[in-house]
Amino acid sequence: MTKIYETSRKFGLMDIAEKTKTMVTGKTRHTHLNIRGEVIKQVKQFVYLGELINAHGSNEKGIQRRIRHTSQAFGMMTRIRRSIELIKKKR
Repeated sequence: MTKIYETSRKFGLMDIAEKTKTMVTGKTRHTHLNIRGEVIKQVKQFVYLGELINAHGSNEKGIQRRIRHTSQAFGMMTRIRRSIELIKKKR
């Protein structure tokens, strides 16, 4: 972890320990990592490039998340479509 710290400092990343997270997959449940004495938080899931990644290898929550976002987008489009229809009716 010292190499990560030294490299990040070269590029001006000073608070790397606060922003860094770890996730363990497989049989290992927990690991203790630290950078210069600061403990790195371990998470069970995170979003990477728009995909929900979790430690169990399951993608069910990621699929649910995409469905929820799609539903919200369609809801917004429906409201826009209805307001356009009202404007056309008033003309």
